[in-house]
Amino acid sequence: MKQSPLIVPTQNLAIELEPSQNAIEKREGLNNGQGEEGRVADVPSLKGWWDDQIRATLWSDRTTQPAPLSDLVGRALAHSLQVKVAADQVVITQTAIQEERSRFDWSAFVESKWRDTDEPVGSTLTTGGPPRLQNEQMLNKGGIRRRTTTGGEFEASQQLATEASNSTFFVPQNQGQTRLALSYRQPLLRGAGRPYNQALIVIAEIETDAAYDQFVSQLQDHLFEITRGYWVLYQERAVLVQKRRAVEEVGRILKILENRKDLDVVASQLVRAQAAFEQRRAALLRAETSVRNAEARLKMLVNDPQLPLNKSTEIVPSELPYSIAPQVDYNTAVASAIYNRPDVARVIKAIKSSAVQLEMSQKDMLPALQMVLETYAMGLDGGYDVATAFGNQFSNGAPSYSAGLLFEVPLGNRAAQARYRRRQLEMRQLQNQLQTSLEQVKVDRS
Repeated sequence: MKQSPLIVPTQNLAIELEPSQNAIEKREGLNNGQGEEGRVADVPSLKGWWDDQIRATLWSDRTTQPAPLSDLVGRALAHSLQVKVAADQVVITQTAIQEERSRFDWSAFVESKWRDTDEPVGSTLTTGGPPRLQNEQMLNKGGIRRRTTTGGEFEASQQLATEASNSTFFVPQNQGQTRLALSYRQPLLRGAGRPYNQALIVIAEIETDAAYDQFVSQLQDHLFEITRGYWVLYQERAVLVQKRRAVEEVGRILKILENRKDLDVVASQLVRAQAAFEQRRAALLRAETSVRNAEARLKMLVNDPQLPLNKSTEIVPSELPYSIAPQVDYNTAVASAIYNRPDVARVIKAIKSSAVQLEMSQKDMLPALQMVLETYAMGLDGGYDVATAFGNQFSNGAPSYSAGLLFEVPLGNRAAQARYRRRQLEMRQLQNQLQTSLEQVKVDRS
């Protein structure tokens, strides 16, 4: 019989311990000096007279389903809706990484605009004589742009336009215009650098890892509930078997008393025996209900279609628990818990995320200083000849260019300072939370 290292509550159970053969052999080996350091010398199993009856059907009208604990755990991993919901949350959180990376993708744009101008002029130098300026322009512009990982903004565009005007200074008439432009803006202080601009990607990756830790925690809790439900079912079935025997024993005694009521049994004895019998029957009904409830809860946790919630299938535990827990070194257990416990890992990842946000808020307090670079080449021709103008922008003249700096500083800068202070407090809060989690690990082990 396969055994599982679990301690089972034994209330209401008259336990009769029978050392297993393996335990006896292990004890004899230890007595002969063949034991292993750190091993338990005698690990008796919870073996009771009711054990064989627990592994058999308790209801004749139901189909038995022998179920070792490991089999139920495997079924839960494959079918449990709660496990699937928790696993999907990790995948949902993971999409944030791609979303943040997409901020640095190329994007294409197209702009088309028609402009018809008819306005009075205050100077003959505007039109060369006509009192109103009448101008028609069709502008088409397209290109690509991208935000760089250093915080810069790059744009390349090509403009194609036609324009006609009643101004005598507008030469040539019915123009075809083109303009090829390249521009780049790069922050030098606030918002500059790869660490700042890729911080949201790092935070998304940390949150994904934290979501996985949350999934592991929820999975462990769910499997723990299945394990506890399994042993609760074992206990309730054992109680039911004992209650049935109690009813049989009291019923046998009651029958003896009834047969001797005309000889040496007084009426009060018979009444007390009948009352005891009815009490045992009521307790038996409650025990049957407890078994069905424990079975239904276990089926709900596993959520296997082959284990429907109806009463047609009876789950029969096929494992026996140990009577004592394995001995584990305290320091080893604490170190393992700190390294593996999901709640500790989540706090550590939250501290990492907070550190990234703290660094970002610190950089947000700097003034804004941007370097602006731009160059362009233009082409021009008459008769709405945009094609010739497009060629002229490469063959005639030279490109124009400009370079400059833009500086801005908020007076007081209270918003950035408040964000930085908030990030500092959040970091301190998480550090204290980590310390609390580490203390909780020690408390849980002790």
